[in-house]
Amino acid sequence: MVEANGGDWVRFEDVKHLMNQAEPSEAGLPDDFRRIALLFTSRCTRTKMTKGEVTAWKGVGGSIKEHDLELLEWFYGIEKGGWCDPTWRRVGMPATLLNNLDSQLDLAYEMKESMRKAKEADPFSEFRT
Repeated sequence: MVEANGGDWVRFEDVKHLMNQAEPSEAGLPDDFRRIALLFTSRCTRTKMTKGEVTAWKGVGGSIKEHDLELLEWFYGIEKGGWCDPTWRRVGMPATLLNNLDSQLDLAYEMKESMRKAKEADPFSEFRT
């Protein structure tokens, strides 16, 4: 038995499920986190985060800027490339992505810039076989 905020006693089993999820909300998962989870699966049917994901989510401040999310969605949407391509250094789980958010954003930005520069250098490269 543990004492709740109002001084009432509750059983630990009754509140244990709250330890492994994010801040309670009507919608379940935060929208930004749902978008991150969708990078790793075709559909997100989960209603709560794991303990590691909650910790990582709080580590990034509970939200991610829209342009950063769009960059990550672009980067993770690209098919894995050739040898030494930045896509090989993508992480495989939402919690790992959140823990390494800065480095993953750097990889995505570098890849986008290198593709832009390559297209500027040879604008007809996409028409060649």
